[in-house]
Amino acid sequence: MLVRPYYDASLSGSLSMDGMFGGQTRVRTFIVSTDRRALASARFLAANAPPALLVEAITAAGANCRVEADLGGICEFSNLPADARQEVSVTYRALDGWWVVDPVVSISTPGDVDSRNNTITARVETLGTTDVELRVGASAGGVKASSLSFPTIQLLNGGNKAMTPRLEVALPEGMSVVSVSASDGVCSGSSTLRCDFDTLEPFSQATVSLVVRASIDGSFTSKVSVSSANDVNPANDASSVALDISNVNVAANNGAAGGGGGRIEWLLLGFLAWLVQKRARAIR
Repeated sequence: MLVRPYYDASLSGSLSMDGMFGGQTRVRTFIVSTDRRALASARFLAANAPPALLVEAITAAGANCRVEADLGGICEFSNLPADARQEVSVTYRALDGWWVVDPVVSISTPGDVDSRNNTITARVETLGTTDVELRVGASAGGVKASSLSFPTIQLLNGGNKAMTPRLEVALPEGMSVVSVSASDGVCSGSSTLRCDFDTLEPFSQATVSLVVRASIDGSFTSKVSVSSANDVNPANDASSVALDISNVNVAANNGAAGGGGGRIEWLLLGFLAWLVQKRARAIR
């Protein structure tokens, strides 16, 4: 008995595209494979996944490829040889909004005996654009070599989930982090503090409390900024904080130079002495 090879087209690749947001594109590559028998024709389809994803472009060597607005990307293959591997590249564009969809790509050929290897699908979450706003006080003051409370820092998110927000606080030379706490964030760094957040939910906020220490006195400026992968408004992402650090020894040094008191103290003592003498004369 003669057993003829069968027709079989298979598909491999990945549709992993989590974290895309409105306007972004991702290219996904797939491999169309044939078995021991040549295929007269085969059709590859990368379907749109409304309302989140549209196929923007599709290419494959030796195939007639096109994009149809209502369907997606299509590549028509002809005369595929046995044991062949053909690469197909598909460009997806994310539409604005927070969506969860299940895009599908598939390959088909007449007489295919095994449909189990013809389809790839995945659960994909796309994000809309948002506006993460930075809020922080304008100034703070303290004493050299003592702990100083930095103005409270707030990250306020807009109407869509914020993707991987990061806060950065660049401290001046001679100033370092003593302690930090961040709601739902992980912070690290000494002279430059970085706080990373997984996500910020729509209309939520995160608060960062920071204590620093200065080894020198003077007036300084600290740069504070926030970033997020899908933040589209950089105008409110940065701020400056003025830090005034005084020298704890100034008052003591002035006192020592004056023999135990400053100029004002000596003037006050002189006035009191004059007042006592005046009253003593009046009594006599």
